Amino acid sequence: MTARDIVGGLLAERGPWTTVLADISRDLPDPKRTVDLRHRSLLDSLELQGAPQADRDAVEAALAAGHDTPSPSARFLAVRAGRVEVDEVILGAIPRDGWAWHAPVIDPLPLLARDAFGFHALLVEASRDGATIWHRRPDLEHDGDTPADGAETAQRIDEAEQVEGDSHGIVHKVPSGGWAQLRYQHYVEDTWKHNEAKVAERVGELVERYRPRLVFVAGDVRAVELLTAELPEAARSVLVSEQLEATAGDEQADLFRRFEEAVARVAAEEEQAALQRIFTRAEGEGRSEALGIGEVVDALEQSQADTVLVCVPREAERTHDEERRAIALDAQPWIASAPEQDFGAGELGIVPASVAIARAAVLTDAHVIVVSPGELPDDAPAAALLRWPVGPTPSE
Repeated sequence: MTARDIVGGLLAERGPWTTVLADISRDLPDPKRTVDLRHRSLLDSLELQGAPQADRDAVEAALAAGHDTPSPSARFLAVRAGRVEVDEVILGAIPRDGWAWHAPVIDPLPLLARDAFGFHALLVEASRDGATIWHRRPDLEHDGDTPADGAETAQRIDEAEQVEGDSHGIVHKVPSGGWAQLRYQHYVEDTWKHNEAKVAERVGELVERYRPRLVFVAGDVRAVELLTAELPEAARSVLVSEQLEATAGDEQADLFRRFEEAVARVAAEEEQAALQRIFTRAEGEGRSEALGIGEVVDALEQSQADTVLVCVPREAERTHDEERRAIALDAQPWIASAPEQDFGAGELGIVPASVAIARAAVLTDAHVIVVSPGELPDDAPAAALLRWPVGPTPSE
């Protein structure tokens, strides 16, 4: 499920909320003691922030529950009135050892950051007598039976689907000459083409159904060439191919690693395209981008923001930076930069601008891209791509 599915409704509800992002990685010396110390530090931080005992007890109990997850990984918790409302595993490394925050609203940024990888992708390992297809789903639940030291890919990919072609013992052409051998080689080539056409048909069915953003094809050199030629246009438009022989064991692990690298590149393309628009934006009326707290809040108040880029707040912003703040509201427009701009909605509290903006973006159906601090111009905490330009509309 996406962040919107998980916390979309809760973001509109009153708190106070205790939000925790806790590192649960085990790939380190004496992992239990190290993780326990990290979690104790988070609980101590919550106590200093004034989080109620019931919330702290709920967080401690949730973190104590065993999760057989790969490393690195983290737990995201949202607790209210002593009840755990959200408990999600986030695969991958997190900054430092995590953080804990008691505030009027939930910080949805860790879940929104995870959504960058929340798209369908296909991995196809082609051979001359068929293929193996793995489907990477955005909503695949964690499999508790997978070993804790398994790759992240193993947590997000369905079981392998075999597409078997016609072999009849024909795997390689023979190099000898003669008319009979030439006919034999043509027959072998036709068999390979038939097999890859069968694989391409199945890939086409999956592309039509799931609309993946990536089809990654690897394997036998000739099989990859033949399969690529047979794929439908919808699959070729998102195709990445590598001539990489892969079998069970270490070589297959390398195949999965390359596949996840390709997934990461696809995820980064959207961010890079959005950043390019922000860095080359025009000023004044007619612009279709917003930069900085004031402009982005104005856009959100009018439901004008289509895509919002939000920086993960630095620790100082979460605790005592008074300049990079905004007001979280309990109704539309969900955010204000000053009390007189609340449009009659109730004020939930003053929170880091990045959190307030991300919350309002989700509640106004804007797409959210989470970026690292310093990625936006002028070290701004947020930017937006707008649904319509700033200034008078053509109808006016």
